[in-house]
Amino acid sequence: MKSGLKAAFIIAAVSISAVRLPAESLETTQASHKRCDGLFLEQPIMALNETGITGEARLCFSSSGVRSEIVTRNLTPGYVYSIWFAYIDKPSMCVTPDHCAELDFYVGHDPVGVFGRTDSVVATRTHAVFSASVRSLRLSSGSQVWLTAQVHGPASVDDNRELSRQLLTPQDPIFGVPGGGALVDMVDGHPRAKPALIAIFNIP
Repeated sequence: MKSGLKAAFIIAAVSISAVRLPAESLETTQASHKRCDGLFLEQPIMALNETGITGEARLCFSSSGVRSEIVTRNLTPGYVYSIWFAYIDKPSMCVTPDHCAELDFYVGHDPVGVFGRTDSVVATRTHAVFSASVRSLRLSSGSQVWLTAQVHGPASVDDNRELSRQLLTPQDPIFGVPGGGALVDMVDGHPRAKPALIAIFNIP
């Protein structure tokens, strides 16, 4: 069974270079930096599956925990987007050292990778800001954080159970039912939802 997050996980092997941010993004970055009482990191978004999404992702972490923020543009109004925080404590322990992939998040009794949902929305405009805080979370030096998004397609308008799966799960049962989704979320053996974007942070 092919994972809906596989493309996002494998892309961690790709190096993301810095880009010049537009003036309005720089202003927002400066404001976010001022609110950070610890180490502040920022990376450009890499769009996946030809979604065309652009924007920036930010991390602030200190002794009190971790705060993440993703500023997105070029969303599709009416579609559901969910945001996922993936943490790899020791990338060298992945099945392929330093090139972590799908297997590292669900294989074995103690997987190297850990991930969880941080935010979600039914887009009403072409842009949105996703944010979340995880208090008390600690990030090891040399670890990686991936901020990823799933695009779930048009929001269900007549089935609240389906809408809840769109907003609360990656809709990929390979990660376990019901937290990962349900078998009904599969279409022709592939997850209905697809990776939409990723930003990768190497923790100093």
